[in-house]
Amino acid sequence: MSDRVELYDGAYENYDSDVYRQIRIETYGVDFGQTSWVTTEESDEIPRSLALTCDSSVLEIGCGSGVYALHIAQKFGCHVTGLDINALGIRNANQLALSGGMVQQVRFEECDVSKPLPFADKTFDAVFSNDGGVPHPGKGRPSHRNVPNPEARCGPDVIQ
Repeated sequence: MSDRVELYDGAYENYDSDVYRQIRIETYGVDFGQTSWVTTEESDEIPRSLALTCDSSVLEIGCGSGVYALHIAQKFGCHVTGLDINALGIRNANQLALSGGMVQQVRFEECDVSKPLPFADKTFDAVFSNDGGVPHPGKGRPSHRNVPNPEARCGPDVIQ
């Protein structure tokens, strides 16, 4: 038996489905590709609490389908890197970035955040997770602590 449980494959595999889109809109009032319990109001608060600007370099842990990262990048003009362990989510995120002409501003990578992250120290100005329930498959704590710069702002769902 595999140790890996595919909790989100169905949602990401059917991301473009009208049924899934309608469920997200009816549930949240807006479609950010959500699969979490985070409300739209809580999602709106994240960029405000991080004081994002067009000069910000942002890391999203558990980006899923990438729609929220793309929304933030477009709204604030910042650069966003999204990480998620789910290959289908990352595939959708990269397709959306490409089709939206945002590949220069937003990038997505498949990554287990319980392991060392593939970034130099002090890379990011802000780090957040749009879903406090992001699982860490290695059962360790997230390993992002070295990547924010010393003045970086971290969202409330990020262990500091």
